[in-house]
Amino acid sequence: MVTVKEIKKATNSNDEEFYGLIVQSGAMTVKSKKTGRAYFTAKTAFVSTTFDEKTASSLIGAEFEG
Repeated sequence: MVTVKEIKKATNSNDEEFYGLIVQSGAMTVKSKKTGRAYFTAKTAFVSTTFDEKTASSLIGAEFEG
């Protein structure tokens, strides 16, 4: 599951503006390659959308499979 954390305005190669979603995974345990100790982290990604600002904003806090 990923959670929508925020929206971000971006521009495509044709200088057209669009909104994307910043999504974050749940916490996961990772083992350090250097020390061998475990720590928690979460992955974050930017996902493009075709939504207007109002629709994109309404998704903040929503959870999706992914």
